[in-house]
Amino acid sequence: MISAVTRTLAILQFLAAQAAGVTLTEIVEATHVDKSMASRILATLESEEYVVRSRAGEYFIGLKFVSMALQQLEATGLLGLCPPVLQKIADETGELCQLAIVDGNTLHYVAKADGKDRIRVQPRLGTRAVLHATAVGKVWLASLPEEAALKLALNEGLQPLTENTITTVGKLRTELARVRRAGYAMNHAETFAGLNGVAVPIFGSDQSTVVGAIVVVAPAFRMPDGRARSFVPLLRKQAQCLRGLKCLAGNQELVAIDREISMAG
Repeated sequence: MISAVTRTLAILQFLAAQAAGVTLTEIVEATHVDKSMASRILATLESEEYVVRSRAGEYFIGLKFVSMALQQLEATGLLGLCPPVLQKIADETGELCQLAIVDGNTLHYVAKADGKDRIRVQPRLGTRAVLHATAVGKVWLASLPEEAALKLALNEGLQPLTENTITTVGKLRTELARVRRAGYAMNHAETFAGLNGVAVPIFGSDQSTVVGAIVVVAPAFRMPDGRARSFVPLLRKQAQCLRGLKCLAGNQELVAIDREISMAG
C-alpha cells in the first residue's frame, strides 16, 4: 500500500522538476496519485507554503523549499567554499564544472560553474547522477567494495542511455578497475550522445572515504580524451579544497539489496 508520505513526495518531486506551473490534472497524470488524494495533499502543502497556486489554478513548488536548502548549504559551508573552487576550474578549462555529493546510495549534483565558451552544456543541478553512465558515478562506485558497487549499479539498472553506455556487469567491473588504477573517471558520451566528462573524487575527513566528485563536462568535439586527461591535475588540486566538508559526510551505509548479481556479461 502506497503511503500518503510517498504520494506527497511524488507530487513534490514532480513539481520541483517543472519550469512552469502545472494543473491538478497534469499532476495526477504524471504521479498516478488519485485526484481527490492529490487535491487534499496539495491543499495541505499550500497551507504550509511548500506549494504555491496561481490565480489560474496552476501549482508551483514554493520558495520555502529553496529557503530550507539554502539554509542547509550555508550551514555546511557549500555556499561559501564551493563556488570559488568550481569557478576556478571553469575559468581555467573554459567548460562547465559540476559538484556531485554522495546522498545515501546515490549522488546528486548540487553546484556548478559555467565556462566561458559560447556553446554551453546544460547543467544537471538537483538531479541524480546515473551511477554506471557518468564520470562522477563511476568515481564513487570505484571507491566502494566491488560487490557493493555492483549491487548499487544493478539496483538502478544498467540501462542503455546511448550506444556507448556500459550495460553489462563484466564491462562495468573492467571499467571500475580502470578507474581505481587511474584515480579518475571518464564519460565517453555514455549519458548523452556527443557529451564527454572527466571526474575526480573528493575525500572525507578520514582521507579515504569518497564523499563526492568534481566533474568537467564538454562537447566531445571540444574535449577529446587527451584534453580531458589534461584537466585531471587541476581537478585533483581543487578537490583538495573541498576535502572534509560536513555536508559531504553523507550516509555511507549501503542499503541491503537482495538482487542477485549475474556474473554473465
